[in-house]
Amino acid sequence: MDDERTWTRGASWRLAQRLIAGNGAVVTHDALTFAVYGDDPDGGPADAEGTIKVMLSKMRGKFAPGAIRNARGIGYSLDPAAVPAELLARVDGAQVVLALTKADRDAFRRTRPDPHPVTKPRRR
Repeated sequence: MDDERTWTRGASWRLAQRLIAGNGAVVTHDALTFAVYGDDPDGGPADAEGTIKVMLSKMRGKFAPGAIRNARGIGYSLDPAAVPAELLARVDGAQVVLALTKADRDAFRRTRPDPHPVTKPRRR
């Protein structure tokens, strides 16, 4: 893994914290977006999902190959065995933002545009 200084702050650190806190379970796209942009009253940029995908792509180089797995259409998981003990200790002491209730999740979703709007075909 890259030098620990890479993980000192910012959105990529919040994203890494959330994946590590998932302890190998799949973390949904909404939960990752909330972890990165939860303090933003607008829910982050309109292209937050794409931004998170780019951050994850860069993050893959910091862990062993295959450590970050994509659950297509659901989210991502991180193999706990791939997390160095010193990084895990930093996450254990950190406050990881979680949407604990359905109300929290729904409130956050109201601030985000639908990334996959359903459009009905026009009838002629």
